[in-house]
Amino acid sequence: MGGMRYIAPTLCLILAACNAPSMGYRGLPAYTAQVGGADFTIRADRDKAEAVRTNTMMGARFGTIAPLAAEAMTEVTGCAVVPGSLGGDVAVITARLDCP
Repeated sequence: MGGMRYIAPTLCLILAACNAPSMGYRGLPAYTAQVGGADFTIRADRDKAEAVRTNTMMGARFGTIAPLAAEAMTEVTGCAVVPGSLGGDVAVITARLDCP
Protein backbone atom coordinates (compact mmCIF):
# COMPACT_ATOMS: atom_id res chain seq x y z
CA MET A 1 0.00 0.00 0.00
CA GLY A 2 2.94 2.36 0.59
CA GLY A 3 3.78 2.36 -3.13
CA MET A 4 0.31 3.63 -4.02
CA ARG A 5 1.14 7.16 -2.87
CA TYR A 6 3.66 7.43 -5.73
CA ILE A 7 1.24 6.48 -8.49
CA ALA A 8 -0.73 9.75 -8.68
CA PRO A 9 2.31 12.09 -8.81
CA THR A 10 4.03 9.84 -11.35
CA LEU A 11 0.92 9.71 -13.52
CA CYS A 12 0.63 13.51 -13.40
CA LEU A 13 4.23 13.91 -14.54
CA ILE A 14 3.75 11.47 -17.41
CA LEU A 15 0.57 13.17 -18.61
CA ALA A 16 2.12 16.63 -18.33
CA ALA A 17 4.95 15.53 -20.62
CA CYS A 18 2.60 14.47 -23.42
CA ASN A 19 2.58 17.96 -24.92
CA ALA A 20 6.01 19.11 -23.81
CA PRO A 21 8.20 20.68 -26.49
CA SER A 22 11.66 19.47 -27.38
CA MET A 23 14.66 21.33 -26.00
CA GLY A 24 15.02 23.75 -28.92
CA TYR A 25 11.36 24.75 -28.82
CA ARG A 26 10.86 25.47 -25.13
CA GLY A 27 9.53 28.93 -24.38
CA LEU A 28 8.07 29.39 -27.87
CA PRO A 29 4.35 30.06 -28.33
CA ALA A 30 2.25 26.96 -28.96
CA TYR A 31 -0.55 26.82 -31.52
CA THR A 32 -2.99 24.00 -32.13
CA ALA A 33 -4.05 22.58 -35.47
CA GLN A 34 -6.16 19.65 -36.58
CA VAL A 35 -5.50 18.02 -39.93
CA GLY A 36 -6.91 14.73 -41.22
CA GLY A 37 -8.07 13.59 -37.80
CA ALA A 38 -4.69 14.30 -36.16
CA ASP A 39 -4.33 16.97 -33.48
CA PHE A 40 -1.03 18.82 -33.24
CA THR A 41 0.63 21.45 -31.10
CA ILE A 42 2.91 23.49 -33.36
CA ARG A 43 5.90 25.56 -32.26
CA ALA A 44 8.10 27.41 -34.74
CA ASP A 45 11.30 29.41 -34.59
CA ARG A 46 12.39 31.28 -37.72
CA ASP A 47 13.22 28.50 -40.20
CA LYS A 48 12.23 25.39 -38.23
CA ALA A 49 9.09 23.94 -36.69
CA GLU A 50 7.98 21.12 -34.44
CA ALA A 51 4.61 19.36 -34.46
CA VAL A 52 3.70 17.33 -31.37
CA ARG A 53 0.77 15.00 -32.02
CA THR A 54 -1.61 15.21 -29.06
CA ASN A 55 -4.21 12.58 -29.86
CA THR A 56 -4.03 8.81 -30.06
CA MET A 57 -4.19 7.13 -33.45
CA MET A 58 -4.03 3.35 -33.52
CA GLY A 59 -1.44 2.00 -35.93
CA ALA A 60 -0.08 5.45 -36.79
CA ARG A 61 2.90 5.38 -39.14
CA PHE A 62 5.39 8.12 -39.91
CA GLY A 63 4.53 8.01 -43.62
CA THR A 64 0.91 8.79 -42.81
CA ILE A 65 1.41 11.28 -39.98
CA ALA A 66 4.32 13.32 -41.45
CA PRO A 67 2.33 14.88 -44.32
CA LEU A 68 -0.45 15.81 -41.88
CA ALA A 69 2.12 17.44 -39.58
CA ALA A 70 3.62 19.32 -42.54
CA GLU A 71 0.19 20.63 -43.48
CA ALA A 72 -0.42 21.71 -39.88
CA MET A 73 2.97 23.49 -39.76
CA THR A 74 2.17 25.34 -42.99
CA GLU A 75 -1.30 26.25 -41.73
CA VAL A 76 0.04 27.70 -38.48
CA THR A 77 3.20 29.42 -39.75
CA GLY A 78 2.23 30.43 -43.27
CA CYS A 79 5.57 28.97 -44.42
CA ALA A 80 6.21 26.03 -46.72
CA VAL A 81 7.89 22.92 -45.34
CA VAL A 82 11.20 22.29 -47.12
CA PRO A 83 10.85 19.05 -49.11
CA GLY A 84 12.79 16.18 -47.56
CA SER A 85 13.25 17.96 -44.21
CA LEU A 86 10.63 16.09 -42.17
CA GLY A 87 12.10 14.03 -39.35
CA GLY A 88 11.18 12.49 -36.04
CA ASP A 89 8.60 9.86 -35.24
CA VAL A 90 4.81 9.53 -35.14
CA ALA A 91 4.55 11.64 -32.00
CA VAL A 92 7.05 14.49 -32.58
CA ILE A 93 7.85 15.68 -36.10
CA THR A 94 10.30 18.43 -37.02
CA ALA A 95 10.88 20.23 -40.30
CA ARG A 96 12.75 23.11 -41.85
CA LEU A 97 10.61 25.99 -43.11
CA ASP A 98 10.85 28.17 -46.20
CA CYS A 99 9.29 31.48 -45.20
CA PRO A 100 8.81 34.37 -47.63
